[in-house]
Amino acid sequence: MPRFRHRPPAVFRVVPPGSRSRHFVPALNRAAPPAGGLKQLLEIPYNSRSGSEKFPPTRGYGGRMPEENEDLVQDRPAEDPAVLKPGRARRKSAAREWLESLAFSLVFVFFFTKFIAQATQVPTESMKPTILVGDHFFLDKFAFPANYPDFLLKILPNREIERGDIVAFKPPHDPGVPFIKRVIGLPGETLEVRDKAVYIDDRPLEEPYQYFDEGEDHYAPKDSHGPVLIPPDHYFMMGDNRDNSHDSRYWGPVPSRNIIGKPLFIYWSYDDDPYDPSPKSVVQHAREYGSKALNFFSRTRWSRTGMVLE
Repeated sequence: MPRFRHRPPAVFRVVPPGSRSRHFVPALNRAAPPAGGLKQLLEIPYNSRSGSEKFPPTRGYGGRMPEENEDLVQDRPAEDPAVLKPGRARRKSAAREWLESLAFSLVFVFFFTKFIAQATQVPTESMKPTILVGDHFFLDKFAFPANYPDFLLKILPNREIERGDIVAFKPPHDPGVPFIKRVIGLPGETLEVRDKAVYIDDRPLEEPYQYFDEGEDHYAPKDSHGPVLIPPDHYFMMGDNRDNSHDSRYWGPVPSRNIIGKPLFIYWSYDDDPYDPSPKSVVQHAREYGSKALNFFSRTRWSRTGMVLE
């Protein structure tokens, strides 16, 4: 006796007159036919255009009778769009994801170090003993004039500069090489140096931070200087090590527009040698970095880690 495979009955839905819908939708309960057959399938709510309305059963079908101009459309499961269009669901390659991540990181680092904060160091002894050679610290650059265009400075907060602040700036004689000094004279004041003592408007200035290294002059002696009237929006800068500092005594007051930022705290201090301006070969640079790696623990000044610079 021939054997027949069981096929579930087709599922139909009523299409209202004038409807453009002729597409197939997933069938209802295709796993197994209901016990009542077609009669039970037709006893379901019908959603008309004007609202949801449940029609009472009518004779012969147990549900709403279709009109003469209505079609019976057989439903079937909708096909997966990803199967029909595999190219649009393509996953990014690992190389592309890596390049995108690298590009985002570079852009973030550029904007952060340009406008917010930057790690830096002082290679000379001009700020000794406050800042030593080999001190690595973070520089607060937010809202300082030298880092932003003029139209942004109008909406950013105003950073006040006070006497005694340590600031980084672009010196007027060489803006390409940033300096770090202490603010000594403010705009509108008259400053004079008499026998290494600083006078502001003929009154001596107390400077507990100043330091003198006798016999270590790298520049022409400046034990006396001035008097100098500081112009508006300018500041007179001097290093704490007065015998070894190239500062405003040599190239004049600094415009406020040249100020880059303020140092925050030391994150690493290494007992390094002062900066040597003579040219070096690649081998010499490699030896210096190798020496730092080998002597990292023995020459690191651990007591200065985390020190706030003021």
